[in-house]
Amino acid sequence: MVRVIDVFIDRLDISGLGFKAEAAETGRPGYHPRTMLKLSRLARENETAKRLLTIPGVGEQVATGVVASVPDPGLFKNSRQFAAWLGLVPRQYTTGGKIRLGRITKRGDKYLRMCLVHGARAVVANLGDKQDHVSCWLRDLIERRGYLRTVVVLAARNARLIWTLMVKREDYRAVKI
Repeated sequence: MVRVIDVFIDRLDISGLGFKAEAAETGRPGYHPRTMLKLSRLARENETAKRLLTIPGVGEQVATGVVASVPDPGLFKNSRQFAAWLGLVPRQYTTGGKIRLGRITKRGDKYLRMCLVHGARAVVANLGDKQDHVSCWLRDLIERRGYLRTVVVLAARNARLIWTLMVKREDYRAVKI
């Protein structure tokens, strides 16, 4: 199984940082504290990763993982295709013009999907009494659909935002009430 850190090393030509030697000594690339510090530094230095870090629920692992896995966001027609590539959209059953949506497909990049879901879970868990547009929407969604579905919906929303920010090359702006 190819780890995100190995792909990132190959894509960005950062082999001089010593990731492979560190992985050989620890046996766990991407989880050693020194590796996490290097990953943090890469996230701060890369323009796209810095842009993605402005989204609530997107951390350094997601930002660097997306930069490593998606060199050109133009490969996807729209944000739904990008979310589908990650496995965060419902399966469609269409017949006779009637669209039926099924369960989340869970196809695609398992690592990035897992990181997006964990980031979304952190955002939902820390809602508190925030009164911004997204927090109010999330609280309403938790009441209607439940906690876990809300987490996956937020992860899918973040995936779509990631694609949009990568294509438009601008920072995330929170919607004011």
